[in-house]
Amino acid sequence: MSPTAGNDALAPDNPPMKGRRPSRRRGERTLLASVAISDSMRRMVKTLELAISKAAELPEAAQEQLGRELLERLDALAELHAELEAGIRELDAGLGEPLDIEDLIAQAQREHAQR
Repeated sequence: MSPTAGNDALAPDNPPMKGRRPSRRRGERTLLASVAISDSMRRMVKTLELAISKAAELPEAAQEQLGRELLERLDALAELHAELEAGIRELDAGLGEPLDIEDLIAQAQREHAQR
């Protein structure tokens, strides 16, 4: 079941009013979202347990490298999450600015070409 099933405010054929975002308060979840998160957590735990059991078969040096890479990835995700939260707070405060999508795409292409 989709996390948005039964929630008309998030259904694709019933978008929120133009120019307004649905309220996003930290810690505010519907029962349906909590159930979806719980199912997701169970799958994640099983996946992590499987990955750890496979990693345990690797040489110690490989385990250490894998652990460092995982921690770096988690740190990067936490940083991205913090940046997104800051952006949402700015948008909620009315600090957003219109974007020229063509300019944004051209900038991304230039940055990608430099790599």
